[in-house]
Amino acid sequence: MKKLEYDAYFYDGQSANKNTARVLIQSDGLLIKSEKKEDILWQYEDIRQNEEVYSDRETHLVNQNHPNKKLIIDEPHFLSVVKKIIPTIRFYDPPRLISLRRIALFGVLLLLFLIPFSYFVLIPAFSEIVAKRIPVSFEERLSTPYLTMLVPLESRCSGNKNYQKIEEIFKTLTATIPESEYDFKLYIVKSDIVNAFALPGGHIVLYSGLLQHTDRPEQVAGVLAHEIQHITNRHGTESLVRDYSLGVLLSLITNDTRTVEQTVGLAKYLGLMNYSRENESEADAGGMKMLEDAGIDPEGMVEFFEILNKQSGDVPDSLKYFSTHPQTEDRISKLKEMSRGMNYKPASIYSKKEWEEIKTVCSGILTKEFSPWGIN
Repeated sequence: MKKLEYDAYFYDGQSANKNTARVLIQSDGLLIKSEKKEDILWQYEDIRQNEEVYSDRETHLVNQNHPNKKLIIDEPHFLSVVKKIIPTIRFYDPPRLISLRRIALFGVLLLLFLIPFSYFVLIPAFSEIVAKRIPVSFEERLSTPYLTMLVPLESRCSGNKNYQKIEEIFKTLTATIPESEYDFKLYIVKSDIVNAFALPGGHIVLYSGLLQHTDRPEQVAGVLAHEIQHITNRHGTESLVRDYSLGVLLSLITNDTRTVEQTVGLAKYLGLMNYSRENESEADAGGMKMLEDAGIDPEGMVEFFEILNKQSGDVPDSLKYFSTHPQTEDRISKLKEMSRGMNYKPASIYSKKEWEEIKTVCSGILTKEFSPWGIN
């Protein structure tokens, strides 16, 4: 025989006191026997489960006619028991609560699936589509804060003859795409940082520390050609859109709007763009083709990447070019194969002696050295 009487707590709605009570299951309703109050009968059709409170140890009930009054019964399956004793009654059905729990569990599992799916599939696909449709003028605006931060005016090496000679290499490369929408600009920054990167809108940045790791100008030409391809293929814009999208996704999950700014701010610094393997391969192939069109020795790109691999312990990982342009033997082999397939005789750009002078472009001028921790 089912138990008909249960221990309970009763709130009378007039004070915050919790009164000890007993609840008796009757045919016409629940009889509440409180020590300090008269017995109260709650009709079954007036009873609702308190949806604001969930407990796996108790049942919380309210009376729709007296919403301030609450009843807590020391039995999690109390309503199921009542239903079995009196099958004809009509009130909140416990199986519905179970269904809600199942729906909630399904929602959590779906969210756990959607987060990685969005990160690895939806956001990259969305970013690629959007990046192709963003106007160049808007790319310029996207890159402005990074240009200010990473290429400060007081650290730029420009205006002297050595800068002009490096700029001539740059112009020779960009001249191979005469109908480009971009107004390409080259910045050389005084710094020991071994780095180079492209910013959306047509900006290429070389830190002087990278120049010091080269033996001949064709190697820098290879770096420039590679970075120009990141711009024309909008890889940097795609990366920014991806990071903004990730920030929005995180803010929706955490309900914190600051997450967008924090994610984008932390995602970029020296090296700036985290390109996919496909982006890198596309920039390699396009850069090699650009070198061919410009009549520049494609072996320079191969040599530069080989130099970086040999000198990988010279500078911290966070500050070197290949920290954002990962090198592998397989990748270098592919570059060598591409260079062998180019049948033309490249002209020498500058002699080795000339290049040793040119790559000191930032020496002897009033320029402050840039570092990731401020201007020195």
